[in-house]
Amino acid sequence: MSIRLSSVHPWFIAAAVALLASCSFGATRAQADAFGELRQVGGFGENAGQFDFPAALAVDPTDNSVYTLDAPGAIQRGAGPVDFRVQKFASSLGSPAATLDLATPAVSGHKQVIDDIAIDPALHRLYVLVGLEVERPLTVPYVAEEIDAYSTEASGQTLPPAPGVEYESKAGVFYRFAAVPNTGSLPSGAVLQPHGLAVDPKNHDLLLLGNDESQNPVIQQIATVTPYSSGSVGESFDDLKHELTHAGGPASAIAVAADGTLYVTSQKLAAGGKGVESVSIESPNSLANPAIGLLASNSVGESNALTGGVEGTGKKDAGAQVAVSPESNGLIYATQMNKEQEPGSITEEGSYEVRGMNEHGERQVVLGGGAGGSSPRCHIASAASAIGVGSGGVVYALDEGETGFNEETEEFEHSSYGFRLLEFGPNGSGCPTPSASFTINGTAASTTVTVSKGSIVKFDASGSQLNGEEPVELDWDLDGSGKYATVVTGSPASLETSLKYLTPGHYTVGLRIGLKGGGSFGDPPPVSGTLIVEPTPPIARLEVFPSSNLGEPLGIGQEVKPGETITFSGAESVDPTGSPTGGPVHTLKEYVWSFGDGETKTTTTPSDSRSFVNTATTSRSETVSLAVRNEEGVESVVTAMQTIAVQGVAPTKEPEPSIPQGTPTPPSTITTPAPKTAPPTKKPLTAAQKLAKALKACKKVKSKRARTACERTAHKRYGPKPKKKRKK
Repeated sequence: MSIRLSSVHPWFIAAAVALLASCSFGATRAQADAFGELRQVGGFGENAGQFDFPAALAVDPTDNSVYTLDAPGAIQRGAGPVDFRVQKFASSLGSPAATLDLATPAVSGHKQVIDDIAIDPALHRLYVLVGLEVERPLTVPYVAEEIDAYSTEASGQTLPPAPGVEYESKAGVFYRFAAVPNTGSLPSGAVLQPHGLAVDPKNHDLLLLGNDESQNPVIQQIATVTPYSSGSVGESFDDLKHELTHAGGPASAIAVAADGTLYVTSQKLAAGGKGVESVSIESPNSLANPAIGLLASNSVGESNALTGGVEGTGKKDAGAQVAVSPESNGLIYATQMNKEQEPGSITEEGSYEVRGMNEHGERQVVLGGGAGGSSPRCHIASAASAIGVGSGGVVYALDEGETGFNEETEEFEHSSYGFRLLEFGPNGSGCPTPSASFTINGTAASTTVTVSKGSIVKFDASGSQLNGEEPVELDWDLDGSGKYATVVTGSPASLETSLKYLTPGHYTVGLRIGLKGGGSFGDPPPVSGTLIVEPTPPIARLEVFPSSNLGEPLGIGQEVKPGETITFSGAESVDPTGSPTGGPVHTLKEYVWSFGDGETKTTTTPSDSRSFVNTATTSRSETVSLAVRNEEGVESVVTAMQTIAVQGVAPTKEPEPSIPQGTPTPPSTITTPAPKTAPPTKKPLTAAQKLAKALKACKKVKSKRARTACERTAHKRYGPKPKKKRKK
């Protein structure tokens, strides 16, 4: 079994075991649809569908049916025959689909009380935690008596006992604790103030939250016995160090996630108290020796804090409740105070909200929080209100209102709010706290976005759920410095901005939205996203300038002379992301030359000069290449190349042997040379023909720039010269 225990401020410890499927909130993202109140049912009274001191709530996520526990005639509790009642509501929250009347007659002189309920959807069972009220010096605690099981598959109007459940021949009893004597000490292992019951969906075990006789928090496992007909005592966690202080109260409970993680709320009574804590019982830990960690705190200044009671008037408010998703990685929900009750007022109640958070304690969605009287559809009157969750993103709150006790009449006085069952969910019409979100180039900021260096990145916060509030300032942290230096103001302020990124790296982009007048429910909490800027390869470009070419680049088909000085230029190479006006100038760092004859060279300037030798009578070719690197050390993907033809040298004629003067030539050796046949005389080309031939060669040049230069040179060499004017 894996358990995480969460502990939150004040008195109670939350209810319910079930929550959402399709409502998935990322650490820093807002839902596209409104998330508010869907419907409500109830009111003060003892009739069907009404509530008298609503105390606990459980949800069956398979059909989103809701089970509520209230106490008709609670002031006369113990008089019987019916003192507590469970009402089953279908997902439509109409009239109760079934009820369960729970009589609480005295047992061995002790009054009975129903402390909590829990649902096991897989076994179709409703578990009811029964306690006994026993008197002891200085305290009047409740002691766990038994856990009963009822069927949730009732076809009639009454929930029957769960079939097959039997403990020591007692039908419908899942587990019975040791009997409590009228006088004397409590039995060993007794659980005092049993105020929380939950089902572990992994193994169907029950987990009971209470206190030991010294008021240390206790979590007791009631292990199921196959085929789940009864339970037996399992491991327990007795918090002797008070790492989790006791909470107590009729609307409290513990909640277990789909992975077996357990969440509980508690209150540190000392200054700087904590909120939701986590207790991991994964191996090698155990329930008897858990590892406790903080999930959320009510310490001042913490962004993920749960706010405890406001003590300006000395009011001791109830503590946060907890409910958790039955699906993996679901949100954990807890209640917290939003606004304090007006001093001495019954009709102006305090204002509470239900916060959904992830496993790191980061707030994702907030429900409720409306001021008393001004926004009833958004109002939750008390932190003692039990909460629960169902599938499809539905959240329930059993609002018991803010009651007061009139000491003169010795009666409870009810507020104008409360005693109702509230349902929140997607597309609700209620008033959740505004939430901020934004996209990076159209992609949700919750997803890491990657762009190339030099890209203009667009940020759009128009998807934020501001609930009609007017944004007057958007503070963007676009460089990940945490300074929120990009400030956009206006009435309303634009929800869009952009920035050109010229430096590669990982950026944590943050957004804070300020609403006009601070907003009815405050400004939305900051959100952030991750942007990765990747370096971009530069582009290499190569030009060749022979000294004999009158400053023009070498054209295709042109040859250079052996030994002629040739200048190679990479000045046209570029880093496409550099911008003299849009940010810092990004220059190229290195030029890597390869001259084809085995010589290589790296320079920091874009040009180099050299010559080529050719002793042959025929021309030869050399291929010169250039690669460039930018200041991030990224090299060009395509190497610029150009082939250079080096002319051959003219062949040298050998001289004929000379004959000394006066040497007679023998007649036999004197020959008459045959007359040489003169080669046909070629008619020289005219200037116009030379120009046409040169222009024809220029057309073969692919580069427009080189072709233009070639044509210009041809006209310069072979074109008609301007005629001089005759002097008169």
